[in-house]
Amino acid sequence: MALAESSSVRLLMPGGEVRSGEPSVVGPSTLATIVALRLDTVVPGCCGISPDGQVTAPDLGDAAVKQALIGCARRTVLVLDGSKFTHSAMAAVCDATSLDVVVTDDTAPAAANASLEAAGTVVHRV
Repeated sequence: MALAESSSVRLLMPGGEVRSGEPSVVGPSTLATIVALRLDTVVPGCCGISPDGQVTAPDLGDAAVKQALIGCARRTVLVLDGSKFTHSAMAAVCDATSLDVVVTDDTAPAAANASLEAAGTVVHRV
């Protein structure tokens, strides 16, 4: 696992299989590294939030890594633009209402933002 540190921010790159065409890793060694961690904040990427409110990923391996990261973090922040709302991919990561913070833009559907806020998720529109 590679570790880079700047002030109080630490960036980790766990071992694993590098996904073709993606700057990410998946697989058993990736998951083994992640489950040993305790993180303050995780900012996972996503393909979108499906119409039924699920944060989605392109495949099961990527979803498993995101689930592991969310599971060991005190806070989860999702950053996505409005075009990713109601966009679905193959694998479900988590229910969007389980996120702590969502950062989005002013094109995000008002109903989706309201639903997140009603569930206790902080929504920042930038």
